[in-house]
Amino acid sequence: MNPILLFYTFSILEIISPLFQNREFFEGNQNVNIELMTNEGKSNKFVQIENNGASVFVFLSPECPLCINYTLTLNQLFQKFKDRRVVFYGVFPGKYYSKKKINRFVKKYDLKFNIVLDPDYGLTKKYNATVTPEAVFIGSNGLKLYSGKIDNWAYELGKKRTVITEHYLEDSIDSYLNGKEIKIKITEPVGCFIFALPEKNP
Repeated sequence: MNPILLFYTFSILEIISPLFQNREFFEGNQNVNIELMTNEGKSNKFVQIENNGASVFVFLSPECPLCINYTLTLNQLFQKFKDRRVVFYGVFPGKYYSKKKINRFVKKYDLKFNIVLDPDYGLTKKYNATVTPEAVFIGSNGLKLYSGKIDNWAYELGKKRTVITEHYLEDSIDSYLNGKEIKIKITEPVGCFIFALPEKNP
């Protein structure tokens, strides 16, 4: 077969086949047709992040104890990097929790960063997020640079260190902004599992 024809045939199969909807396919493909909704109901298309210097997605749940524990840390990271064009997004997967419940969570813990809803798990699947809280850091070109834990405070479910010795997310952002290699690119997240739960009444 003609090599050029073979290349285009394979490219089309990648796009249309659900078998390619995994970490490897999406990792360098920023312009995927994913539309997120803010908790005010406004559209926030994923493609718009190309205007950011870098982006951080943190998958959250209003009922997950670890998500509650990390709200202060996330606000601090947002404040540290907001003037360096690093945009933070708190992502709530699925339709199980009502907008009212999510808004209560946001207001109670005074979250300062962007809040978006992922009702059809588009972004969740794009980055293979499995638990909350789970962080994904991507560069301005859409490539994933880090994913996993925010830090090493919780090393197992229900088990926490008295002293945090690794700041995975913060260090990866610092390294990226300072033109250094990110030493740790992936960690195993710990938290509450993300399930495709049926929609819950408000």
